[in-house]
Amino acid sequence: MSARLGTGRLFRRQFLSDRAAALVVVGVVFVLALVAAALPRLAEQVFTDDLRAEMAGTPATLRDVTSVAAVAPPMGADGDLWAPFDQALTRIRDDAPVAVRQATGPGRFVVTAPPARVEVRATESATDLLPTADPYWAETVEVVEGEAPAPATEPAAPGEPLVVDVMLARTSAEEIGWSVGDVTPAASPTGGPGVAYRLSGVYEPLDAAAPVWAHHRAALEPEVFDDWDRGRTLTIAAYVDPESWAALMPVVGFPMETRLWYPVDVSAARADFTVPLRDALSRFIAAAPVVGSDPGQPSFSPILTTGSIDVLDRVAERHDSAQAVMAIVAAGPFGVALAVLALAARLMVERRRSALALIGARGASPLQLRLLTAAEGVLLGLPAAALATVLAGRFVDGA
Repeated sequence: MSARLGTGRLFRRQFLSDRAAALVVVGVVFVLALVAAALPRLAEQVFTDDLRAEMAGTPATLRDVTSVAAVAPPMGADGDLWAPFDQALTRIRDDAPVAVRQATGPGRFVVTAPPARVEVRATESATDLLPTADPYWAETVEVVEGEAPAPATEPAAPGEPLVVDVMLARTSAEEIGWSVGDVTPAASPTGGPGVAYRLSGVYEPLDAAAPVWAHHRAALEPEVFDDWDRGRTLTIAAYVDPESWAALMPVVGFPMETRLWYPVDVSAARADFTVPLRDALSRFIAAAPVVGSDPGQPSFSPILTTGSIDVLDRVAERHDSAQAVMAIVAAGPFGVALAVLALAARLMVERRRSALALIGARGASPLQLRLLTAAEGVLLGLPAAALATVLAGRFVDGA
């Protein structure tokens, strides 16, 4: 019993002696663990910020998954005109790879007809109204004057023009001097019965900086085109009652344009999402989905495109190059630190050789001596490594 007690006291005295070498070991372990824990976290955070900034700086028309077709989409019965197409867009997204579903929002679309020339009080400008159907307009705008467009109805008497309610952005209405209730005749693009547009309401965007507006033409302010020969032309989006689009198609004319998109948002994604999303988007747009329609209507096959694949590819290449450079740069300092750690450990062993010999003389086996030395290394290095890991996680991840 006394021999065991003497061995324990010797071990404690060995552990507490020669603090200089022990402090060197603790310091080197702390620095190595801190760098090993912080560097990957810092690199991952930098790569994540790079991914988000690169995608945020890409125009929505390139970033989003989009399709533009010169035909109207499939439509359902009156009163539920756009539900079949909306459900088809939902099914396409539901069948997409997981990464695409995580990075995209619900599909949206807008349908426009050819511009119609109207006579308004725009100074030194010709004005074209762009009849537009947006089933989701209530998500993005607020009617601030007047009311939303009423459903289209037949003319009051034969030969009279069809009066179509529209709503315009406040900026556009002010530009052409149009007030709520004003009725303006328009040239019929089909050459049939005349059509007139009545300004039923004026809207303002809920968020003028929202990416959705990149997919709407002339929705927030007039689109201005200056031509030396033809002069200045204003094009203004005129939103009609979406459920009346089927009835208005023969009046507003052809060809129509259907623009659909799935908004891409990686603001919550991490750097390791770059490659999976790139590959998933490639498979998604290559699938060439077909939107089902009624037997009496032609099929609608949107050709999906996105510029995000090229952006993500550039980001992934940049990250791979940076990781390779960091590995090369870090190899030198890490090698030096490991060499210093090995020298400090050897110094500790040499200075404890007499104490270890005395413990061996007290009856400790060679295995016990090795275990005592290993235990001393663990007691010195483990707390330092744990502290460094905790600090790296708290400060780097917290930042």
